[in-house]
Amino acid sequence: CGALEVQSPNLFFNIETHARWLVEEGLPQGIANTAWACGRLGVLSYSLFYEIEKHAEWYVSEANVQEITNTVWACATLGLQSPGLFSGVERRAEDIVRDSKAQGLANMCYAFAVLDLMMQYQTTLAHFWESLISMRSQEIATKELSQLVQVQFFASSAGICLKDPSPVLRTRMDQVVRSTAQVESQFHRRVSAILSTIGFNHEIEVSPLNATETGGMLAIDIACRKQKVAIECDGPSHFLIASGSGRFTRIENGPTKAKRLFLERSGWTVINLKYQDWIEAKTKSGEKLFVRNKLWEGGIDFGASGLKDNQAGSYIGKGFSPSSKTEETMPFPERSTHNLSDTFLKGDSRHDASFRETDTSMDQRSDHSSESKEEESNRTSIED
Repeated sequence: CGALEVQSPNLFFNIETHARWLVEEGLPQGIANTAWACGRLGVLSYSLFYEIEKHAEWYVSEANVQEITNTVWACATLGLQSPGLFSGVERRAEDIVRDSKAQGLANMCYAFAVLDLMMQYQTTLAHFWESLISMRSQEIATKELSQLVQVQFFASSAGICLKDPSPVLRTRMDQVVRSTAQVESQFHRRVSAILSTIGFNHEIEVSPLNATETGGMLAIDIACRKQKVAIECDGPSHFLIASGSGRFTRIENGPTKAKRLFLERSGWTVINLKYQDWIEAKTKSGEKLFVRNKLWEGGIDFGASGLKDNQAGSYIGKGFSPSSKTEETMPFPERSTHNLSDTFLKGDSRHDASFRETDTSMDQRSDHSSESKEEESNRTSIED
């Protein structure tokens, strides 16, 4: 499923249900392949990654380097910190450096950066980074170059200085940045149009990298440079999928959270507009009120952005409030990543109840079929 990028809710429902058996009785290769598929498809299987974390010492000891790097990459993509797994990675750092190709080392560096573990594992990160940039430039593919660029920017924003790549590698990294396509969705364009009608000065697809030719990498969807306000229009691709129902949750994936943290550390005020809330604001007036209130909630000074004071005053008391059903289906502390130890290893009883509320059983999932079709219809107009 992962390689073909095919969603299979029933299959992942059973993986979630039998996660303990899969990890305790399975081989590292099968575990790694399953974790990788979850990461590739954006499917959040709590039980699977909980069991991997619980058996991390055995898993890291028995798994080969590729299996470890694939699992770590999946954790990063899903935004799951796994203390036992990463401690094991630290212990096997020399094996990983010796046996990994560029892809494996790039995945490791990327995981440390996305999960904001750079400071905690600074020595290990530097070891992986320096081993990777010391490879011949031709051994590093475009995808890995993109990861390298993001790792360096994330590290810099966290106050961590990584060794500079060679001039040849730096040139290739810069080329990747410049060639990254800028993407605008219908969601972006509609929000931009509303901002224009209320007089909020802004630009589309703005680079936060302070470079002259940056392409679309880490570009801010909508930005006011004057106030350093970043508005991110988060479509379905920014959120994880429940393993049983196959429906999008309101839980952000790892890269989305990592980008927000990077922007905040770089001095931007970040406002995330979730597509679920946008869909609820169905009428044009609802959409406008929703955008206005999000700006106010973010403490945005309308006057400084070019909005007239009498316009700003008219917003007060006309708020758009999403209904209770837009709450996150799986509660976690508000942070840049989900730490498995906080929710499972400390015996958080909310896990079972909240997970069953979302995934439940085959019969309950069929009860939501009509609602799912409506959501699917709404999402088709949001593109991103």
